[in-house]
Amino acid sequence: MIFGGFCLRIPSVMQLGSRRYHSKSPLYLVYFGSDQYALAHLQALIDRESSLKNYRIQHVVTANDATPVAAYCTKTGLDYSTWPRGSNECAKIVASRVKDWQNDLARVHPPSIDQKQSGILGLVISFGRFLPTPLIAAFGQGCVNIHPSLLPRWRGPCPLLHTLLAGDTVGGISAIRLPTDEHAFDTGPVLQQRAIRLDTGRPLTPSQLGAFLTPYSIEVMFEIIGRALTGNLSEALSQSALAKRCRLIPADAPRPNEAMGHVDWANQTASEIVRLWYCLSETPVHLTSLLQIRKPTSTASDAIVRFVGQNPVAVPLDDPSEASSCCQPNNLLLLQNAAYLLQRVPHEFPPGGVMYLRAQNQRNYPLVPFAFIACKPHVSFPKRSWLAVPSLHIRMPGARHFRPLTALDVYNGVLHESESRKLSSIYDLPHGFHPFSGFRSLSNPLTSKIEYRAPLRDTVIISLVNKVISSDWNISAPSGLALDA
Repeated sequence: MIFGGFCLRIPSVMQLGSRRYHSKSPLYLVYFGSDQYALAHLQALIDRESSLKNYRIQHVVTANDATPVAAYCTKTGLDYSTWPRGSNECAKIVASRVKDWQNDLARVHPPSIDQKQSGILGLVISFGRFLPTPLIAAFGQGCVNIHPSLLPRWRGPCPLLHTLLAGDTVGGISAIRLPTDEHAFDTGPVLQQRAIRLDTGRPLTPSQLGAFLTPYSIEVMFEIIGRALTGNLSEALSQSALAKRCRLIPADAPRPNEAMGHVDWANQTASEIVRLWYCLSETPVHLTSLLQIRKPTSTASDAIVRFVGQNPVAVPLDDPSEASSCCQPNNLLLLQNAAYLLQRVPHEFPPGGVMYLRAQNQRNYPLVPFAFIACKPHVSFPKRSWLAVPSLHIRMPGARHFRPLTALDVYNGVLHESESRKLSSIYDLPHGFHPFSGFRSLSNPLTSKIEYRAPLRDTVIISLVNKVISSDWNISAPSGLALDA
C-alpha cells in the first residue's frame, strides 16, 4: 500500500491470526527507528527473538528507504514502512493497522481474568519523527522511547552530540513512556534510567559515544520488554521530580546549526574547540573562523576558514601525555616540545593570534608543521591554551571556492602578506618564534549557556544515585537509577 508518500508492507489480518500468533500470547512490538544506533537495537531484538520466545517483532517503521534500518529490513525480509518527513497521513495509517492487530490479538487470545493481555508495544529508538497522540493511544501497551541521555538533560534529536559538547563525564540511558496527552519530544515520565561513566581520555564523535552506550541501552530495552510482559509499565517518575531530586538542569539537544560551528577564541579553550571539531565532524556544519589577512593593496580583509580534514589538537601544556590519544606518533614529540616553548609567549598575545615555531628554537631549523592558535586559558592552567592546526580549508576574499592548505602553506602563501604582530612585552620573543595577527572570534551560542559551562560530573551523579534508588521512590526493581563503572 502506498499512500501520501507512505510505503506500507504489512501482513494481512488473516496472516496475523495464522502465522504470527501462538498458543501463548507473547508481546508484539512495532519498532520505530532509523539510524545506526536504532539498527543495533533492532538486530539485538532479532538475535534474541527465537531464543526468548516471549516477544515478536510485528512491524518496523523507519524514516525513509535510505536509512540503515530500512536496508536491514530489506535484507532480512522484515515487514517495514517508511514515514517521510512532513507526511500527515503516516501516523493515521500506522494507528489504523495497530488497531487491527489489537483486535486480531483479542480474538485469537482473549485475556483471562487472572492474566493481563500482553498486547502490542510501540518501541521508539532514534526514529526522528514525532508520534502524535492518536497513534500512541492505539497501542494497548503504550509506547516507550529509549533515549541515550539522563533525561531531562539533553532532550531532542542530538543528545550524544550535546553530551560531548558539554564535556559531561557521565552519560546515561533513559526509558520514557510517551504520554497520550499533548507532549513534546522526550518529555514523558521515566520508566528506567541508568547512569554510565564516560571515557573522557580522548575526544569522541557522537557515533563513537553511541557505540559505547549501545550495550547499556540494549540492556535497558530488554528490561522494559520484561516489565511489559508482566504489565508493569505503569510505575514511572515525572521528569520534573527526577530533575529536582538529582539537581539535573533540563537542557535541549537540537540539531547543530551554522552558529554552533563558530570559533570564539576568547571564550573557548583549545580542548573545547577540539571537542567541537569531533562533534561536528559527522554533520554538515563546519568549524569556522575568520582569518585576518592583508592583501597586496594593503587593505585588510578576512578570509573564511574551515577546519576540516586533519583533526586539530590541544597542545598539552600541563600534561604532555594528553596529546598522545589524538595525535600521530611522529608529531607527538613536536607537540610536547611546542608545549614547553609556547609557555614563553608574552601574556598580551591575543586570543586568535597565530604563532609558528621552528624546531629546536633556532632560525635555521625548519618550521614545526602546525599553526598554533592562542585560545582561552584552561581552568586548570593559568596561561592561555593553544590549538595546534595541521591543515585547513580557506576561501580568500573574492574567491568562490575553498581550497585545502597545510599549516605551512598558510605560512608561505597567506600570512606572509600579513604584518607580524609586534609585542610590547619587555621580554623579547626568542629566535624561531613567528607571531602573526590571526583569527577573529565569532559569536557561538554554546559559550553563553549554563549547561555547557557546568558539565555533568561523576561525583555529582554518584552522590545522588543512592537517593534515586531508595525506597521512598516507591519503585520496585528493575526500576530506578543504577550507575555502571
